[in-house]
Amino acid sequence: MRTRRVVTVGLVVTAAYVVATMATGQLRPGRARPLFDGFTPPPAYRWVNPPPEFRSGNQKALSGKLTPPADLGPAGPTQLEAATDDAQVLITFSKTGVPPAPGATGATVEITALDPASLGPLPHGIRVDGNGYKVVMGYLPSGASIPALVQPGNIFLSYPTTADRIEYSPDGKAWQSLSAQQVGNNLQLGAVFTKAGYYEAAAPGSAPLTKRSGSGGLTTGLLIMAAVAFVIFTPLIVLFVRRRPGKTPQKKRGPKKRR
Repeated sequence: MRTRRVVTVGLVVTAAYVVATMATGQLRPGRARPLFDGFTPPPAYRWVNPPPEFRSGNQKALSGKLTPPADLGPAGPTQLEAATDDAQVLITFSKTGVPPAPGATGATVEITALDPASLGPLPHGIRVDGNGYKVVMGYLPSGASIPALVQPGNIFLSYPTTADRIEYSPDGKAWQSLSAQQVGNNLQLGAVFTKAGYYEAAAPGSAPLTKRSGSGGLTTGLLIMAAVAFVIFTPLIVLFVRRRPGKTPQKKRGPKKRR
């Protein structure tokens, strides 16, 4: 009996996970791990030079780098990450993606937050949504620049309002759009990363410059949790009610026989 109950509960939990996965897959297409994105709204965006409506309470955007520098030898880690100290930009790539160079024992990546007004304008009909970022890759100890990765990595940019693309420029003047995807509920875009240069999150020029709280993820999360709870606990309640012992009917007593 105990084994049967354990198996029943395990099947119910598995079914709940499948239902939740299907539900979040429909609500957020392309999500690889729907139960691990989290439901909390993103932190406030940090601007280098915020627009007037965002100046109140703004904290300065931070830069960052690959820490510690990559060890290109066999003892170094395979997967590398460089990020700004406020986590608004994250770059990930494999050590094997760094092309070999004579005398190079390591590599470094530096990410600098910039006022986009200091860079060239984006193409007509597109506006910047957030800061500009300069990415520099170099070999150690020479300091020579790394031209490009031979195996692509990924870059993730946070944005404050309505971005739907990432713009890239090798010189900060001429821009090209990268194919980008939304990442979870936290106002973040992801794209393929291969070269150093300048990156900006961008939106259509007609999109309003209004604050987004990301609270939609919280509402979606609560609905999903409620659905999971219903799927899990309803069968258990039914099983409990069915197995609950009923009252034993009392035998009717006939009239006492007279002696």
